[in-house]
Amino acid sequence: MASQHPIQHAQLLNVLRHHYPDVLDGLFVVPETGRILGFIATDALSDYDYYQRQDRLWEVLDRSFSPEALEDIGPITVMTLEDAELRERDLVLD
Repeated sequence: MASQHPIQHAQLLNVLRHHYPDVLDGLFVVPETGRILGFIATDALSDYDYYQRQDRLWEVLDRSFSPEALEDIGPITVMTLEDAELRERDLVLD
């Protein structure tokens, strides 16, 4: 359930860009719930595996938002820019 004062997409993106300046935004807001979910891509975490990237993301989010505000954030996958580019090519080819 989303909090009474939901995090805005732009607010979340600003926090992410502060930590990962090259971040590509694949996030969206679910209209029915106001929750933000999707994916981001950044090379700032390219030295980490998938699980470590997820941990780094949530460390940033935990430091940046209150527990109540974090309820407004759903699953966010963290990819490298190369992963995102390969996925985009796969989607075009399908």
